[in-house]
Amino acid sequence: MGKICFVILSLAVSNLAFATVHVQQIHNPKIDTLQILNVENTPKTIPKTINGMATHSQVLRSFPLYVDEDTGASSEIYEELLFEDQYLPTLYKNYMDQTNSVDPELQRESEVRTLVLQGPTKNRINLTILGDGYTTNEKQKFFDDAQRITDDLFKAKTFSSYLPLFNVFAVFLPSQDSG
Repeated sequence: MGKICFVILSLAVSNLAFATVHVQQIHNPKIDTLQILNVENTPKTIPKTINGMATHSQVLRSFPLYVDEDTGASSEIYEELLFEDQYLPTLYKNYMDQTNSVDPELQRESEVRTLVLQGPTKNRINLTILGDGYTTNEKQKFFDDAQRITDDLFKAKTFSSYLPLFNVFAVFLPSQDSG
């Protein structure tokens, strides 16, 4: 049975020591619900004072999730917030802990290889190839397939001129079953 590689576009940020946390969420004040979309460290800074008041957080964006021409603005609000890490509410700390935890066994068996590096990840389109159905014994086959797919993609006339804009990474995480 043939293997399928899934391709995902991602933007990568290096793991530096940060003192600020960026939160993205959808909040519905009418029914008091909160959906956390992302919580991550960021190099952004928070002004020490706003209008003369000391601050440890800042609202970057807050607007209706959508606006319908018939019903108007939704009650759900998309929000982006910054918090100094020592003032980050427990709710967001717990979210970060859950999303950043990696099973040590998976970490030992996984591997990331750079297939094409055209520049810093902050100003490139970072293409990540993930394999599904490759066992530990098929690790090299996965990386060979990922390289072949990358070569085929950028040799084609459609994308060849865009190669300088891309970094390409292959992420191997073994499957229990082949195929």
